[in-house]
Amino acid sequence: MCLTIICLLVRRRNNCMPTYSRNLLLPLVLLLVTAQLATAADLWLAFGYGGRRMISTDGLKWEITAEWAQPGGDDSNNLMSGVFAQEKFVVVGGGGGGKTGGGHILVSKDGRDWRETHTDKSRINPIVFGNGRFIVGTSSYPSGKLLWSKDAETWTAGAAMVKR
Repeated sequence: MCLTIICLLVRRRNNCMPTYSRNLLLPLVLLLVTAQLATAADLWLAFGYGGRRMISTDGLKWEITAEWAQPGGDDSNNLMSGVFAQEKFVVVGGGGGGKTGGGHILVSKDGRDWRETHTDKSRINPIVFGNGRFIVGTSSYPSGKLLWSKDAETWTAGAAMVKR
């Protein structure tokens, strides 16, 4: 199977905090072009081009659980960043510009069933979690802005980006 995605791998752990594994990262970087790791309990999540989402319990065998388009590219279907916090995966992406260049925030508790909790006319990237809040940024002046949420379901506008 040929993987044509650029992805972030997220693994769930009991403490819900991200950790990074260099031993696992190097082979995945070579296989998937670029990769980052965060952790979560015995479930790995990979995502990227085409809105593809895949899960694994061992990091070796993967199951595609969702996908919007094949083969995918730097367009509104590109998922780019993710976190695991509050017992859920949250991934963001989009872009590509033009009439079809929208951004997405997706949420899943199990890596299989996904809900879109927010859309934007611009790419949404990155997402971070800290101090009980999810924070995302959107691209493109003048629409570039920060959004925050306590639950990844309801999003509130934060500071707007200012052109200098």
